[in-house]
Amino acid sequence: TTLAFYLFLLLLSQTRSLTTISRDEVNHNKLLAKNFKSWSDYYHWKDSKGPNQHKVMPCVRNGRKRFECLPSFIICGAHKGGTTGARYKLFATGKFITRTRKKDPKENDFLDSLSLSWLKKHPHYDRAAFASRYAKALGGISTGNFANIADPRTSAAKLVMFEDNPRLLDELGPKQMEFLHKIIPDVLFLLFARPGPSIYFSTMEMSSCDSQHCGKANDTFQNVDGQGCKAGYETIAKTAVDCLHEGRRRLATLRRDPSNVDFNHRMGPYLGKGGYKWPLEQNFFPFWHRSQILILESEWVWRYPEKAYTRLLNALGYAYPVVLYNNTRTRPSRQDHCKCKRISELRPLVDRCNLMEPFRCTWYSANIEFSKLLEEEWPEWWNSKVNMSICVDIGFSKDDLIPSEKSKMGLSFAMENQDAKRYAMASREENQNATMPSLNPKKKKT
Repeated sequence: TTLAFYLFLLLLSQTRSLTTISRDEVNHNKLLAKNFKSWSDYYHWKDSKGPNQHKVMPCVRNGRKRFECLPSFIICGAHKGGTTGARYKLFATGKFITRTRKKDPKENDFLDSLSLSWLKKHPHYDRAAFASRYAKALGGISTGNFANIADPRTSAAKLVMFEDNPRLLDELGPKQMEFLHKIIPDVLFLLFARPGPSIYFSTMEMSSCDSQHCGKANDTFQNVDGQGCKAGYETIAKTAVDCLHEGRRRLATLRRDPSNVDFNHRMGPYLGKGGYKWPLEQNFFPFWHRSQILILESEWVWRYPEKAYTRLLNALGYAYPVVLYNNTRTRPSRQDHCKCKRISELRPLVDRCNLMEPFRCTWYSANIEFSKLLEEEWPEWWNSKVNMSICVDIGFSKDDLIPSEKSKMGLSFAMENQDAKRYAMASREENQNATMPSLNPKKKKT
């Protein structure tokens, strides 16, 4: 009896229940699941209904005990923003289904086939055939009775197919996304936004795990560790300035031809891993309604998981209670089995030498542009620790630091607002009941 009691307490400590979303709350936004005879039947039905209809997860039976379904939502990034953790957190609930990871990374991403060269060769490719390939790649839902997937009376989805693919944010251009919209018009995109500097060093940590030598000889970790803080800081500062300038050159190329993005021509770290405005403005907002793109700050999700996943369930229209489990995997397996024995030294090194500081300058203007795009203030909180004088000293110019529409005001504009932003950031950290902005963009208060 005592053992059973302690096992019960252990189980209780490992689970955390989400707030139940009632049917009334999602009555006008409920996610439905429907079984179609074929993918052609689904698109014929979809085209006949028009845009003002319930969101539907379409499925087609394949065999006696299997239904293949298109995803109802896709975790589209950001890279190192918490996509792996969200994947395993959702999968552990038993309500959200996704593909099983394979040993060969190339086999994990069906959308690799959606290249510009492929689109040129198949300008009139049948969307039903592509949907069949896509749904098959996701693995399907193993059950012989569709009533296990959807409520027989209301058609409300009980099980939900989803995918996590952070490469969507920086490796596909408008042409591919336009084609993808024809395949999955009802999908919800979930973007975990994380500050560029944090992504940069988190990426460095992951890549260092691939080798016993902690990365290549010219990697930043190797260089800084061997140089000491002063020389290492100078190396990081040069890298930070180069990152911004490379991103600006890439942005100029994209402005001339927005479709010039492909798996071999990625946007790069500046645009794809911190400069969120461009991919959202060019690749997502033109094709999907803004209510289909849920953007959450990664740190907020990690701090308040119940609130964050409730936001997801509301946006998705999922009508059933969900239980979250603690201690699920939070990062890729190669970091759990890191070959670099000194990887634990990286983060203390970054803090001790203040290596984040130059990269905060890199994404300073990008955060302002992101805030303006969303009409929300929280992206500018990432700039609270920026020291403009230091940014100028290490090689950033006025044009680098201030968005184009504010450049005429000079650096004084940013310097005068630093104290206010630092105060806002401090207040946010102290507020344990902090909440993310609403899903629908609202204008900033003046």
